[in-house]
Amino acid sequence: MKLSLQWIKELLANNHISDEEIINSIEKLGYEIENVYKQNYDVLSKIKVVKILSIKKHPNADKLVICNITDGINNYEVVCGAPNVYEGMFTAYVGVGGILHDGTKVEQRKIRGIVSNGMLCSAKELGLYEDHSGILELDDKFVIGDPLSKYFCDTIVEISTPANRYDCLGHLGISKELAVKLDIEFLNTFVDLTNFVNTTKTLPMFDVKILSYQLCKRYIAIQIKNVNNKVSIPVYIKYRLNSLGLRSISPLVDISNYVMLLVGHSVHIFDSDKLAGGRIFVRTAKKDETVTALDGKTYNLDDSVIVISDEEKPVAIAGIIGLEN
Repeated sequence: MKLSLQWIKELLANNHISDEEIINSIEKLGYEIENVYKQNYDVLSKIKVVKILSIKKHPNADKLVICNITDGINNYEVVCGAPNVYEGMFTAYVGVGGILHDGTKVEQRKIRGIVSNGMLCSAKELGLYEDHSGILELDDKFVIGDPLSKYFCDTIVEISTPANRYDCLGHLGISKELAVKLDIEFLNTFVDLTNFVNTTKTLPMFDVKILSYQLCKRYIAIQIKNVNNKVSIPVYIKYRLNSLGLRSISPLVDISNYVMLLVGHSVHIFDSDKLAGGRIFVRTAKKDETVTALDGKTYNLDDSVIVISDEEKPVAIAGIIGLEN
């Protein structure tokens, strides 16, 4: 299991405890450390948070603009072709002489006759996560002029969790263990559900029928209506997913994966409009049942595998991966 020490520190309400102290404490608690990976501090320490003050069209290129940006002290003109750029945007700036994640050195250069003093970068160019669709969009929690290393420098620790400690398969469980070991306050990050329930004070449960009780003792679902799957997911969530080995896919999938990494329990979100019969069944796969998963691969299943199904077809391999449908 991979752990973000940055995330652990937030749950422990103590950002000043050292990585080494956390790692030593994890070992003393009986967890084997398999790998420790420190992300590239040097690269991110030379990349600044900036604000785009104004934008004007490039005189010699329809798809390029000239951005006037500030790092709080100096202003720069940078040529940019990203589709998501706008005035007032907080983003990341690599100045002349700076280095990108892949080792490319940024130089002052003329682009269609206009001098560009550095680059505004995508998350992929910075090594944060796999998104090259536009420049990195930050919110106003990021302070203009700060180095990105202040926000994105993390240490990832891979540990082996004993089979009988299923309560420690997520950041929440490990943080509780560390809070006791280090005598530090533990922060409970769960929200108050009061405003999410109806007048009967019960959650809107969704109909689930378990057909393979020997292999699955419990599976519950609630129905949430009027969700928006096109909202912008905070940068730190995408960054943490990537750091811990998962891709950012869409807001709802990202949220479910983020919660899974927090609590150590698999979570899946289905579109109820696409569930035939309006019910969920938990059953074993039929012999030679073939499914195509979200990774695009086709899997031939047998009756040792549990699937989540509607009345007609499987929609997920339970606890493993959702299906393409």
